[in-house]
Amino acid sequence: MSNNYKYFLIPKGVDLASLKNESDNKNIVKHMSATCTLLIHQFCYQVERQNGGETDKEDRDLFNVEISSRTLKKKVNYRYSPAIEKLTDAGIIKSDNSYLSGEYSKSYTFSNPSYFSEVTFAPNPDYKSPTQYLEEPYKSLSIDFDCDKLTIDKEKAFEYISTMEMYSQKAYNSISVKKLFKGDYYFTIDKYGRFHHNLTNLSSKLRKFLTYENEKLKGLDLPNAQPLLLLILLNHIKQFKESQYLVDPSEVLKAIDENLDQVQLLKELVLSRNFYAFIYHKLQLLDHKDLPETTWEESPKAVRKIIKLEVLKWINAKRDSLDHYRTYIDEIMEYHFKPLHTLMWTIKSLENTPDAELTKNGNALPRAPHKNAARVLQSMESNIMIKGICNQLKDEKPSIPLFTIHDCIYTNESNFEYLYSFSKQYIKDNYNINITFNKE
Repeated sequence: MSNNYKYFLIPKGVDLASLKNESDNKNIVKHMSATCTLLIHQFCYQVERQNGGETDKEDRDLFNVEISSRTLKKKVNYRYSPAIEKLTDAGIIKSDNSYLSGEYSKSYTFSNPSYFSEVTFAPNPDYKSPTQYLEEPYKSLSIDFDCDKLTIDKEKAFEYISTMEMYSQKAYNSISVKKLFKGDYYFTIDKYGRFHHNLTNLSSKLRKFLTYENEKLKGLDLPNAQPLLLLILLNHIKQFKESQYLVDPSEVLKAIDENLDQVQLLKELVLSRNFYAFIYHKLQLLDHKDLPETTWEESPKAVRKIIKLEVLKWINAKRDSLDHYRTYIDEIMEYHFKPLHTLMWTIKSLENTPDAELTKNGNALPRAPHKNAARVLQSMESNIMIKGICNQLKDEKPSIPLFTIHDCIYTNESNFEYLYSFSKQYIKDNYNINITFNKE
């Protein structure tokens, strides 16, 4: 764990001097820092996940870090126990003391996020650049981090952070900015090919303070990403009569052949960016009293956000889920987009999709089938944005800096138009559709 970071992170409230004697024999500083770093990243993830949600502010300032002993031992090794003890003694974390063997482990609550507003950066002598473990195209993407040409305007970033309402947001964004300023970068690749690094965990509002070679960063992202990816998948099945994500696409092919007009309607709505507006108006016809009687463009931003979120829930939900809009959206999809509806529930009916992660003995790891659709879309996203656009772009122009954030790609201002035109042409050449990327 600690070898992925140039510095040990020691939160305010821990006296390093009092640990020096112990560290000679047990290296407690190193292991406490590894534990602390793991907890901080879990904390940051919790803040990011709940930011903008419907959770009450009072609840959102408290974060239960549900992390198992097994995970801590795997990432930190057996010395995690005294590290947890030191963090507890310092009053930084507290345990709920719940534990049942084979059922659940303890969860840790940050007693006060202010402990993480200030951290000590102690150099890690065992640090090795994580780039050496990466394969292409990820290795090329990580070079732009390691060359120290990526910088952040710390003064402007902290000025913006000071305007944030929640202390937890201030704490984790401060840490993120300090790590960038120090050049303390991390890189990981998940099982679906997505690339995670410092910028993926940085507030989007803070990206405007980033520069590469003294130029601001500009980015593009896929418009209506989930509907677009589903359209691409349907088109592929229609054209090639197969998919790497389906063992048997016959039911989907049948639905396509019987409803070609619906496939065309889906394409028109997605490419014109009217897909969510279509869903919104169909929900209005079902007489939902909590939806305003306005056009999509005139409806409040919060309402449009809810509709997009409900479609995302439909993609991620179990079939028997009773979320507020889920059953209605399922009815709309089945009636107006039968091929898409069939594709969705075919994928979700599989015990595993063909791209399932395998164990060492070749068996597929067990996983919840209803999450297959989300996994497929994540895999498609990385195939298009990283293994497709970025990989080919780096071959043609190795010097171009590229920073991927899931369905977004950033570069510096002088290279942005080249990135935009290349990406647009790549989608047209490989998927036979013209899209207009969002610009950030």
